[in-house]
Amino acid sequence: MLELNGKEEKVNKAYLTKLGIEKYPVTFKLVNRLKKFDNVNKRWQIPRSFNLENSFSTYTDDGSLLFRYYKTKRPKEIGNKVIEDYYPLTTQIGHTGELTLDEKDLDLIAFLVLSDRNATSKYKAKDKQTFFFTENKAKEAKTASKLFKKENKVTNLLLSLTLEKVTDIAKSYQIPGIDSMDIEEIQMSIKPYISGRDLEIKLDNFLDKVGSEGDVELLALISDCIEFKIIKHNKERGKWYLLTSTGKEDDPICEVRGGEEGISRLATYLIKFDDKNWRQYLTTKVEEAKLETLPTPTNSKKSPKKEATAKA
Repeated sequence: MLELNGKEEKVNKAYLTKLGIEKYPVTFKLVNRLKKFDNVNKRWQIPRSFNLENSFSTYTDDGSLLFRYYKTKRPKEIGNKVIEDYYPLTTQIGHTGELTLDEKDLDLIAFLVLSDRNATSKYKAKDKQTFFFTENKAKEAKTASKLFKKENKVTNLLLSLTLEKVTDIAKSYQIPGIDSMDIEEIQMSIKPYISGRDLEIKLDNFLDKVGSEGDVELLALISDCIEFKIIKHNKERGKWYLLTSTGKEDDPICEVRGGEEGISRLATYLIKFDDKNWRQYLTTKVEEAKLETLPTPTNSKKSPKKEATAKA
């Protein structure tokens, strides 16, 4: 049975459909925090068993809610009072770290789906740790498929970008030595930024860079300025400085307040508050620096003057 504030809930499949349960059986799994990964045997070490309380209370805009699951209850005298004695008081998740329930346990399924210790529950406790979650293979497959499609989109987009565009994006990631790479090397240097952990965040970040061309060009400019030692972020003083030809700090460009990321702050300043036209000045300095790095052209032919001297 499932009770809400002392009244029995009529739990059926329609009730559970409203809670997002459409297929049976339903599996609940312990969160990874309660497991320990065995690096030697390459598997999860799971507690022999884990007991979950069969009641919880929560507070909503509609007031306080007390949910309770039980199989039996009977009156019990304690002193001069008669209270309800519920059984069982806990539900056990065994050594597999999973609990799978079918249509015979609709009340328990409903309670576990609603439980404040369920990481996927709408009543998930904000001030308590969660112990388990409801497995939803269909939803997980849709999420994985969506991420897979986005990953393919980003990969194809990266491979279709022009050399100029992919160079700007690489510089916006502060990848060094970009100007000496060919397009394939640049693409591979970007790969770690669109793969691995926090994949969706990385993919969205890449798509933002591709979509906001002006911002990417600015970040590339800042990257060039740093690489050519035109500017410097003095973290102790909390300022960006223009550097002299000898590398000494010269005029301050902007302040970086506590908690701000240096490059983001400089980019914001150059977009919104650049009343001294620093962006144009820095662009000119980068162009000059790039010209200085170009190899001096050599002429294999002797000059007419030198040739005449040689003949004499």
